[in-house]
Amino acid sequence: MWLVIAVLFAGFNAVYWPVRAHQIQNAPDNFMSHASYLYAHGAQTQAIKRLKEGIARFHPVCPEPYQVLAEWHFKETKENLPWCMAAGYFYQALRGEGKTRSSLLTRAAEMESTELPKAIIKPEIKQPVSLLAGNLGLVWGVGETLLTLPVERQLAILSLSGGNSIDFHGRIGRTGVKSPVNILVQSGGGRAGRYCTHLLVRGREYAGNRRGFYAILIDPQSGQVTQMGMFDVWQSEEEAARMENFLKDAPTGMIGAFAVADEASVNLTSGLENALSTFGLEPRTFINSQPALFGLHYSFAALGVKGAAEDTAVQAWSPDEFDGCEGHAVTCGTLRLAEDGT
Repeated sequence: MWLVIAVLFAGFNAVYWPVRAHQIQNAPDNFMSHASYLYAHGAQTQAIKRLKEGIARFHPVCPEPYQVLAEWHFKETKENLPWCMAAGYFYQALRGEGKTRSSLLTRAAEMESTELPKAIIKPEIKQPVSLLAGNLGLVWGVGETLLTLPVERQLAILSLSGGNSIDFHGRIGRTGVKSPVNILVQSGGGRAGRYCTHLLVRGREYAGNRRGFYAILIDPQSGQVTQMGMFDVWQSEEEAARMENFLKDAPTGMIGAFAVADEASVNLTSGLENALSTFGLEPRTFINSQPALFGLHYSFAALGVKGAAEDTAVQAWSPDEFDGCEGHAVTCGTLRLAEDGT
């Protein structure tokens, strides 16, 4: 009998553990180890794809994924991957110290600012951009450094913080709608040092730093803010229901801007998620291997249009932490910088 039990036990282990290891390796949040496994076994193209998918889903706040992707891409194509290299420098800067950190932030901004349109940035844009860049700098201990950078580089760093999330031609993601006004949205979730939430329309503030989920509605013709609200979704499902109704009542075509301060995921109901989806938002990250808009203490900022198709809005987020690295505030928005106004 003991021999039978031993055989069954050995058979179970022979089947279970390889399957379990395969499941763990293929879990979304284990993208780095899975990509490395693929690359080591000759599946370079698949490895690069897996790594890109992981970065897009999780926005990891540590340098290794970006550095590895840049290295693999160069080996395969003999070309640099500009956005990846910039992101790599950016996250190295988060972990760096003193002069090294300042130097890396400057270099990242230089690389990213080459994508900016060649346009004169008006004074009314410079002040809010400096405010938001200064917020990031204070968290990293390089506030003075960022404030001394030209506004073009400040913009580059802000856009990079959300994954290239600021459009410089007035467009709102892939909704097909252009904003008549400049809109900048910044979210600082989680730790107290990241409390720097802003909803800026024409440079005017419509948010605060109290815990909650901030939302404003903007007329697509006049650019006027028609409604605003703050909903403490962390506190109760009733607050989530209140925000859900606020969004449901919004007329089709209205521009919506959203920002989390501190925390807004605990009572993020399916009803509220569905209401946000009517503005073009879609779960793009993963929490416990399930698609999600954002997780506990995430920074999250978004800009969409009521009635737009899902996955067309602008969304920027940062986890509270990833692989031991702290998250950070994120910024998204749309600016009309082109000289011809297009």
